[in-house]
Amino acid sequence: MSNLTNELITLNKVVRVILGMFNLNFTETFPNIDVKNEFSGFYIGQDGFIDVDQIIANLDFDPKHYVDFDFAMNNILLHILEKGKYNYMDYLKKLIAFEAYTGEDNMALNSTKAIATTIIESAKNNGDTQINNTIDTLIANIALTEENNQVGDLGQVNYIQFLQEKLGSTLQMEDFKTKNGTLTVSVGGEEKIFEKITLSLSGQYSRYLVKPNFNLKIRGKKDLFGRSQFKLRSDLTEPTFLRSKLTSDVHKKMGVTSILANYAIFYINDEYMGLFVLTDAYKLPWIEQVYGEKDTSHLYKCSLLAYLNEDSANICENENDDIVDPTEISEEWSTFLNTIFEAQSAEDIEDVFEVDHFIKEMVIEYLLGAWDHIQLGHNFYLYKQPNGKWIYLTYDHDHTFGINLDRLFLGYIYVDLPERLEKLDFDYPNYSFEKWTQKRHLIDILILKDPTRFNQVLKEIVETVFNPATLFPRIDELKEFIRPYAEKDYTPDKEGHFPGRINELGNNPYTFEHWEANSEFTSISTIQYNGYGIKYWILAKYRYICSTYEGIECDPVYLDENYKYEVDESIEFKGYDLSSYNSSEINNPYAYLLDLDKLLNPIIVEEPEPVATEINDDDEALDVGDDAEFESEYDSGSESETDEVEDI
Repeated sequence: MSNLTNELITLNKVVRVILGMFNLNFTETFPNIDVKNEFSGFYIGQDGFIDVDQIIANLDFDPKHYVDFDFAMNNILLHILEKGKYNYMDYLKKLIAFEAYTGEDNMALNSTKAIATTIIESAKNNGDTQINNTIDTLIANIALTEENNQVGDLGQVNYIQFLQEKLGSTLQMEDFKTKNGTLTVSVGGEEKIFEKITLSLSGQYSRYLVKPNFNLKIRGKKDLFGRSQFKLRSDLTEPTFLRSKLTSDVHKKMGVTSILANYAIFYINDEYMGLFVLTDAYKLPWIEQVYGEKDTSHLYKCSLLAYLNEDSANICENENDDIVDPTEISEEWSTFLNTIFEAQSAEDIEDVFEVDHFIKEMVIEYLLGAWDHIQLGHNFYLYKQPNGKWIYLTYDHDHTFGINLDRLFLGYIYVDLPERLEKLDFDYPNYSFEKWTQKRHLIDILILKDPTRFNQVLKEIVETVFNPATLFPRIDELKEFIRPYAEKDYTPDKEGHFPGRINELGNNPYTFEHWEANSEFTSISTIQYNGYGIKYWILAKYRYICSTYEGIECDPVYLDENYKYEVDESIEFKGYDLSSYNSSEINNPYAYLLDLDKLLNPIIVEEPEPVATEINDDDEALDVGDDAEFESEYDSGSESETDEVEDI
């Protein structure tokens, strides 16, 4: 929950400060251009400088004008700069393209161009559309620009340094990695010991959870069941430990290439860390183990704003750090993306892309409500297989089965803008695919223009696995298997500490009652938004599919509106009640910015004494001497899983 009015006031003042750093005399720098006409929205005065007050007056910071704004997928800074009386994004791009006519190195011009570039990049960033994070990004980028280019006058530079110090840890993500440890694995009474491992924190958002995720790598050419790199996932974005495992099971049942998942009990130095979901990871060893290609240079990780368009060439990262000459590889990657972007039908890319596999993934994502992949440009890999075709591979499957869908369709919740909630349709199980999907070129040409193949795959998956008759017993089986471990995970010790909750700043939102209820039919509040009960999502989505698509054999037992199920009303999510919030009392993390105006004058900052530092380039610098141990029931990719948990 947040207050849009406060955030827009803050954004207004930050933009004012940054525009004030435009220490450029336009008239002197561009003597052969009518700058007042060329940059009319800058209100350039007789002194040749922009008029910040008049620019700000033309930008729309009125919260009531944003009732219909898509806070989930769009950057409000971009909207503010583009949609007023003047398009300031165009002005900034034009300024960057212009060269000074003096023929000399113009420091003021270079500095102003650097600021303009960072404003553009901050406004284009849709990775996290919360206004607070847009402010963070803007300040961080400007601070970095100031450091690299020495932009602005003393007052503005020192103010940005002040902001950077105020933001503190929000600008830098904490990290941890150690090679100083051993690993003991106990499976079915048999122990395996590995002397060389790497243990590190995993994920981006997830490392801020009270119980973070870990990466685990077995080194020294050793492996566990044919795998050498794993993730230990707390999956604390949801309370059941079931969503990742069920998603893996659905992929496996349908023969769709994907990571595998099971469960592990994890210890560090004999300290019980709790129950984790154990998955393998798309890394070079995985490619070698699954496809037989050693040290591939064709595996790309796409984790932010990767929509498989022309911009993805510089967004997705190659997983092979040892490529000597990346030119040829980069050209191949760019050529593939260009082929995808220019394609108008499946036939145009059938020779270079696994179209059927992608369509199956889109059906699975739609049925499971899995929004944290291509819909958000996030959490997937692309790999060029030995057959020459690229394949789409997803990971991080905790946001499935109807949890936190408001991230995709609502975005941030503003208590002073309740009108937004009244206009949105929150009945997500009854969304058609067209209503569900974001605008993505690849989805448009492969599905929306001709849904024939999609509909056929949908029928196959619904009849085979995505139905209550198949998934309800599977959920019951998994719950019975992990129940004692889940209960222990939600039980504090004598000192009130819960297993694995090592991040004291994180929120510990769930109880064992949440585990029990949300795995069934009860929707609950989550640390982000809310989550449908897993069984309820399956039932509601199944009913919608059966009533909408023809030719699917559906079980009448679950179509019967009198089918009975129980809901735990004591923890049930019943919708957002903004009336219980006083918008004026909502905490503003940027309250210190509200006195910005008096800080615009030069600030005297004493230069710190230089400090001698020694940098150890070895990644063992953070070693703490951990020994990791986990007990696991792990699916090695064979025909069957453990004795305790059979396949669907």
